[in-house]
Amino acid sequence: MPQLLIDEDLRGFLFRHWVGGGRHGRFWICDETRIEPPFTFHAEIGHDHPLQLGAFSYTNSAFYGRPVSVGRYCSIGSGLHFGQVEHATTWLTTSNLTYDSWAFFEYARDRSIAERRLAPLPHRRPEVTIGNDVWVGQNVYIKSGITVGDGAVIGAHAVVTKDVPPYAIVAGNPARLIRLRFAEALVERLLRVRWWRFEWRDLHTIDFTNVAQALDVIEAQESDGVLTPYTPEPYRLGTLLEQYEQLRTINHPGMTSLQDTLPENPNQAL
Repeated sequence: MPQLLIDEDLRGFLFRHWVGGGRHGRFWICDETRIEPPFTFHAEIGHDHPLQLGAFSYTNSAFYGRPVSVGRYCSIGSGLHFGQVEHATTWLTTSNLTYDSWAFFEYARDRSIAERRLAPLPHRRPEVTIGNDVWVGQNVYIKSGITVGDGAVIGAHAVVTKDVPPYAIVAGNPARLIRLRFAEALVERLLRVRWWRFEWRDLHTIDFTNVAQALDVIEAQESDGVLTPYTPEPYRLGTLLEQYEQLRTINHPGMTSLQDTLPENPNQAL
């Protein structure tokens, strides 16, 4: 798992590829992360598992602890945390010594028990899946294996221990359903139309304040062929960074001409 040094040059390179933001500094990253442009990191770009990040979304949080999938048009507040490895609660002990070969490794080696027998943890799905058009408030905790449905809202400081239905507003510790954002019939229609399939360039003139009328327009324009799904090629972060290193080598020192070498269309990059 490499550490990524984000400086002004790399920040500019990522911006040019519609991957915005990122504080300066060193952060853990996973090369296998896939980013569908545009995506914006308002926090540091930090994650120690592979991510799937959807277009037109942003995050004010780093993503540590779990593999995470984030859909399109999501708004992620600061202080988001994901549940990490869950210990066995029905065994004699919850200690990680029972299942982790690296737990107290120096001690185990010195005591000649480095090859000790390990018990497999009960299987739990580690991934966290966040749908499209999801708003996650500040300082939220999401347990590993949770799925947050399309259009959901998670209130600030919520502790999410169960899947969140589409278009549900949840809050509290543990998070509970407050209400649906819209009537059930309208929720069903939103899930059928899936408006987030389209590029914001093609949607921005629609009046989104009237949901039913906005869906009318989207359905009519798709039927007429005016709207077609947005299908950019996601970036593999490792490949994108390799391209950056190649350009940095060519333009070293100073990289003053780097921006002039980058494509206008981010899909030409890879």
